[in-house]
Amino acid sequence: MDMPLATPILAHPERNRHLVENPSIIRDLVKRGIEIQINSGSLEGIFGESARRTARCLLKEAAARLVASDAHGPLGRSTDLSGAARALSSLLGEEAPRLILGENPGLILEGEELASTVSDSQLTSRPSRKRSWRRSR
Repeated sequence: MDMPLATPILAHPERNRHLVENPSIIRDLVKRGIEIQINSGSLEGIFGESARRTARCLLKEAAARLVASDAHGPLGRSTDLSGAARALSSLLGEEAPRLILGENPGLILEGEELASTVSDSQLTSRPSRKRSWRRSR
């Protein structure tokens, strides 16, 4: 039985102050093949404005191609992604929830390359390597 190679995924970097203040670190990780996964609560603003803003920027720049709940078990945080789906649709278009919440997680499990979530025409201008997302938007 052939097993696909593991895909490294960095979960909720938008909630890490050091990474928010140093976006070049995340960009370098993405260039090295590490996938970025945004927390659905961050996208919805549950974890504050800085996390929401950073999550949106990571998605607009196509640095993040995955969104998941922050549920670590059956109790506590919800696994409901409907709010994230609405936010993704509003931010990136009608196809974004299908790609980011459905297709890309499946591709991870199959060991395949993730689908692009943002077309070249949708890419936003990127902040400078030294500016944080917190202050840039």
